[in-house]
Amino acid sequence: MEGPTPPVRPFVDLSDEQVHWDLSEHLSYSQYLHLDKLLDAQHPLSYHHDEMLFMIIHQVSELWMKLCLHELNATIDCVRRDDLGPSFKMLARVSTIQTQLQQSWDVLATITPSDYSAFRNSLGRASGFQSPQYRMLEFLIGNKNADMIKVFRGDAANYHALDRALRAPSLYDEVLRLLSRRGLDIPRRRSTGISHSPTRRASGLPPRGSAFTTTRPRIGICTGWPSGWWTSTTSFSCGASPTPRPSSASSATSAARAARAGSLI
Repeated sequence: MEGPTPPVRPFVDLSDEQVHWDLSEHLSYSQYLHLDKLLDAQHPLSYHHDEMLFMIIHQVSELWMKLCLHELNATIDCVRRDDLGPSFKMLARVSTIQTQLQQSWDVLATITPSDYSAFRNSLGRASGFQSPQYRMLEFLIGNKNADMIKVFRGDAANYHALDRALRAPSLYDEVLRLLSRRGLDIPRRRSTGISHSPTRRASGLPPRGSAFTTTRPRIGICTGWPSGWWTSTTSFSCGASPTPRPSSASSATSAARAARAGSLI
């Protein structure tokens, strides 16, 4: 059942708005963005200059992934309602975010191997492999591996959230359901992902062996985010560095960047 239609807000022309110098009684830019918390979230563990860059790159990446999750969850809702118009804009936004994340490697690559090794030991066992948002992105899209949530057993909130996402229909599942609803003959597939049986009984998806059974899509997400997101040139590798498959002259450059970064990711 669809919810109420949000009211249409009238267009407000702000082209002639004056600068407000007195913000004592109004919401300020800093207050709106909670800059006090955002800019106080960087606490390097060493005295090395480059650790600040390293930390900010990862924090910014997590913010971009938060936006990706926001867009993908809304996309799934649209597909479930057969309302595909807004979903194309959302997915285009996610694609643009991917580009932004990939470009951030140009900044990270300014840290040399010796720069990085100077503070790496201060990070202990911290690794991008432990990013709960990254795993959530994988699960939402349809690349599901139940073993990936084991590392979060000591973090109850993230563990249960990821477990729910692991068992819930992904965007890939919802697209197949949409195609089936629209009368397309979805071919039977052999499941290569996690066991979908409990999920399908709970969510109303067709049982294995019926009109269609989903297979895990070949989306090529690698543990080395942001490089290689959803590309056909990077193979998925659990807990290891991504394996580039040379497809252009830029492959050597990408591999060099990944080697130079040698970072949490």
